Amino acid sequence: MSSEEIIQQQETLGVMFRRVRLEQGKAEEEVVNECRISLKTLQAIEEDDYDNLPADAFARGQYVLFAKYLGLDPDEVLNRYTEQRPNSAAVSKQAAHPSTKDIKRISTLAQPPSIAPRTGIGVTLLALIIIGSLGCWYFSWNPASYISQFIQQQKSKSAPVTDDVKTEDDSAQELEIIEQHGVSALSAPPPEIKQPLPTEQALAESVTDPGIPADAPAYLPEIITETVTGEEPSPAATEEPTGNTPPLYVLEATFSNDIDLSISLDNDTPLQQSFKAGEQTVWQAHKGIDITLPEGSSGVELRLNDVAIPITRDGTTITNISLPADLLN
Repeated sequence: MSSEEIIQQQETLGVMFRRVRLEQGKAEEEVVNECRISLKTLQAIEEDDYDNLPADAFARGQYVLFAKYLGLDPDEVLNRYTEQRPNSAAVSKQAAHPSTKDIKRISTLAQPPSIAPRTGIGVTLLALIIIGSLGCWYFSWNPASYISQFIQQQKSKSAPVTDDVKTEDDSAQELEIIEQHGVSALSAPPPEIKQPLPTEQALAESVTDPGIPADAPAYLPEIITETVTGEEPSPAATEEPTGNTPPLYVLEATFSNDIDLSISLDNDTPLQQSFKAGEQTVWQAHKGIDITLPEGSSGVELRLNDVAIPITRDGTTITNISLPADLLN
């Protein structure tokens, strides 16, 4: 055996990897990219730093990749790795034959949970509902009635106070009436207060004029009772028309010539008015309308309540028109 072979057998696995890599002229970055090994793991392999290596199974795989990349025998590399790494045999044995306790723990972790989270939440809510129902039954408490009373109280607080609400003074007065006269006194109508009839002396004093001597005979007004037979006149027949009553007569006038005329509404004082050719006007009345046209006037058209009024004149005399009297005649 040559001295070179002896030196190679004596060198560690990491020293061998580093020597072969440098002999082939390959940098660390190339090994990292080709073998998919991290730079930290590569440095730990070449420096025989077994503490910074990953778990035994992963470390063996990375040693095999590194050996194949450099053209070394993977089986020989693994044998030397097993011999040189401290406690490697114990680690390999433990990994190959795990204990019964570890097997049970791993199998338990692999099993899915027997109860789903949603099922647990549903069971919890159902239990709370059952407990609440039993509590209401035991204490004879109805939550629906409580909620209804609470809503009614809120409505009564927000409702405006009316005159029908009795005050404390009214309640005290009712209690006093019940103690004195009984319960029936509350529903009985209030007693009528009869005013005494005035005496002749009181009537005389009330009508006595300060200017009349005191010894003058008293005058008593005579009360006359009159019986009216037949139908009474309706208020509409006696009342005068008011401003709110719609007018009975509407007179529309259209002028084709300039004209001066006199108009009287409801027997009122006549008014003198002037109009130009092409103008129109409207008069309204409740009783009647009197209109006076001057001599020689023409070009006047009148309509009473949308009914044309005929005007007969010879053009030389004054024309007086009384509406609706002229239409009735």
